[in-house]
Amino acid sequence: MITYQLRFPAGEDLGTVLDRTCREVGRALQDAGIAWGTQGPGLEEFLKQVFDRHLVAYDTCDTSLICDETSTPTEWNPDPDPSLLTYQPKTRARVRRCHFRVPQKDIDAFGQETAEAILAAAGRGDLKADSRAGRALVEAWKKGLGPVLFLSYCRETEAHSGAREVDPWKAVRAGGRA
Repeated sequence: MITYQLRFPAGEDLGTVLDRTCREVGRALQDAGIAWGTQGPGLEEFLKQVFDRHLVAYDTCDTSLICDETSTPTEWNPDPDPSLLTYQPKTRARVRRCHFRVPQKDIDAFGQETAEAILAAAGRGDLKADSRAGRALVEAWKKGLGPVLFLSYCRETEAHSGAREVDPWKAVRAGGRA
C-alpha cells in the first residue's frame, strides 16, 4: 500500500478535485467515441466511489509540520502550486489535506487499473489501459488528481500514532477544517 497526500489550495476541496477529474474523464471518453452507459451509476458517482475506496483522513492531519516534511510532489504533479509545498508562516495558514491510499505498486499502476475499470463500466471492457482510450483516461486522471497529489510518509511517524479516522469529505471542505 502506498500513501499519498491530497493537498488543497485555497478554494478547493475534494468536490473540486472530483469535478475536475469527472470533466477530464468525460472529455477523454467523448474524444474516444465512448458513451457512458445508462446502466449503473452516472460517471460522477462512479468516480466518487473510486475516490471513496482510496480516501482517508485523520483527526491529526494538518496538525504537525511532519506532514510537510515527509511529503514530496509526485510525477503526476511536476509543477506543484507553491502554496501547497509547506506551512505558510506569513499567513500562519496550513494546507488542508487528506490521504489517498493505493494498493498498486505506484500511482501509474492505479491510473491504468482505474482506466480499465472505467472502460469496463462504459461497456468497453475489450479495451485496455494501453489502448488509445486507456492512455487518454490515465492522462485524464493525471489532470484531475495530479495538481494536488504528493507522496507521503507522515502517517508512518510517531506524530500520528493514535490518530482517529474522520470523514475526508468533511475534513477538507473549502471553508476549512470540519
